[in-house]
Amino acid sequence: TEPYARNASITQGQLLGTVAPEGQKGNNGLPHIHLAVNLGGSSGTSLPFDGDYTLDGVRFPATTESNAYSGAPIVTSTNVAVAGAPGTATPTPRATSTPRVTTTSTPAPTVAASATRGRIVSGVVQMQGISLVMFGGGTSAELVSGAGCGTTSATFWVTVGGRFVGYIPAALVPEVNAEWDALFATGIPVNTAMIVRCR
Repeated sequence: TEPYARNASITQGQLLGTVAPEGQKGNNGLPHIHLAVNLGGSSGTSLPFDGDYTLDGVRFPATTESNAYSGAPIVTSTNVAVAGAPGTATPTPRATSTPRVTTTSTPAPTVAASATRGRIVSGVVQMQGISLVMFGGGTSAELVSGAGCGTTSATFWVTVGGRFVGYIPAALVPEVNAEWDALFATGIPVNTAMIVRCR
């Protein structure tokens, strides 16, 4: 949703809106956001995230291709690039239609064995407050390390069936994290979305 009109001033850390759940608000089944930079807001024509207007230090040069940077890795202060040349995103090639495959069983989630393991791969962990991030997979200890909050000041939540399951690394009573430990007994799957709170 968009609570702000064009030309509205915003500040770092300010809530800009919410992302609609899968299949709602015309998002074609993929929750996502759109960002645009307008110089002075005069014409409404967006500028590329390039030159003086990089997005968290990553260049996204101008292109006429729709959704050219869909899925491009972002380098933030809390993670590292996992593909492509550092500091420049490359447009994603478009896929062509292929026959749809139907599976008869749901495969178990996989834990990363790649460069994303143990890293925050999307979003930025704010050292004060709450952040929405995506974890590249791994153990709970790797999650704590990747978030960079420290064991004594971090709390993590994921949603399962519409309810929150939390993890407090500094908990002294094992029952506090029992549900988390059972849920992620073999590790946290690749690209697990979660809420992080650093104090």
